[in-house]
Amino acid sequence: MDDSGMDQEDLRNDTYSVALSAGSPAELDCSLTSPANESSVAAFINHTDPEYWNYRYSYITILLTLAFFGIVLNTLLVGHMLRRIVKNNQIFALSFLILQLSIANLMVAVFCLMADGIWNITVQWYGGDLLCRLIKYLQMLSLYAATLLLTGMSVEACVTVTFPLTKSYRPDTLLRARVASIFCWSLAALCSIPQVSLVQAHAMLIPPSPFWVGTGKK
Repeated sequence: MDDSGMDQEDLRNDTYSVALSAGSPAELDCSLTSPANESSVAAFINHTDPEYWNYRYSYITILLTLAFFGIVLNTLLVGHMLRRIVKNNQIFALSFLILQLSIANLMVAVFCLMADGIWNITVQWYGGDLLCRLIKYLQMLSLYAATLLLTGMSVEACVTVTFPLTKSYRPDTLLRARVASIFCWSLAALCSIPQVSLVQAHAMLIPPSPFWVGTGKK
């Protein structure tokens, strides 16, 4: 190997040492007011996921495309359901649950898909610790709520079909739907609380893989 090759290898090793000087790759220290330099970020990502740069733009395109359709379609559905409620001056249990599920899916599109897409564009996290915790909390809240509300819709449909004469009276079904909605959102909010304490922005927040949170632990 010639001298130039050795110099490049030494430079890569020095950059790698800088990137890992704070400890393990998952807890690379990065000041909130002074983000890590680009060489440290590149070395950190190359260490955790060397293939990240190859699929980064495709991943961003997929995330933002799904976010666009999710936001547009769920916004249209929420608006349609609200117009029906106002026009008919009444609401059915299934319509109420669909409205709640659409709101949860809209939150998934905004806080999960769009937020992750923007994060992969910026690579580092510039939003500060408070926004970091808030985004992660809303991500978990929307995912829990969407899953629980879909389960609630299935239970309500099962009860209505199983007991068509005794449990299908409209005021009763609407009451059950409201109770189920309150329970689902409350449980989702409760289950999302640990996410606030598990993440913080003292570490370099970078996404070397689609499913890696990339935040430091306390």
